Amino acid sequence: VSNVNNARKMVGIKIDKKNKTKNTKEQVLEQVQKLATGIIWKKRILKSGPRKGLEIFDECCYDIADAFVIGKAHFLEKKSNAK
Repeated sequence: VSNVNNARKMVGIKIDKKNKTKNTKEQVLEQVQKLATGIIWKKRILKSGPRKGLEIFDECCYDIADAFVIGKAHFLEKKSNAK
């Protein structure tokens, strides 16, 4: 896999550039959650600010989602080359 965009394409993740409510990281996380149902995603509750009390995904979830995409793309690439 040459870059993250190719990896996303290989795994079937599509990013809607026109989406103004969710950035790329959020869109990737949302789609990976549908693909990787066995992962427990860490959440936290905001303690201050205008969104106080809101439950959000911890920052580490975005790294986990990225790692899943790269790993899955690598697996798919190796599987297709083995044929």
